[in-house]
Amino acid sequence: MEKETTKGKKKSPAPNCPDRFFVHILHDDNTYSTNVYTWSQILSFVDMSDCHDDEIRVFYSPEYGKIEELEVLGTWHDPKEPLLIELVSQSREVICSGYGTDH
Repeated sequence: MEKETTKGKKKSPAPNCPDRFFVHILHDDNTYSTNVYTWSQILSFVDMSDCHDDEIRVFYSPEYGKIEELEVLGTWHDPKEPLLIELVSQSREVICSGYGTDH
């Protein structure tokens, strides 16, 4: 899903952005759930993280037989682009990026 930037430009997911991600969510009551999410679902979850205390861990498979945890960089991690949300690999490659909303 494309999101409008604060400068009116649109930013699409990277060409190598996977269709699905394996996600663990730690809920504020210390229970957790395991799901398969799309990038747009992760983007929405992170965008709304100021409305809940749940934590998210995202994993993906860069190639057959390998699983890697991605770092989730939420809103306000970059002062120049305060609404930017990114999934970053262990090698610091941006896997997917998009924008949250100012709410």
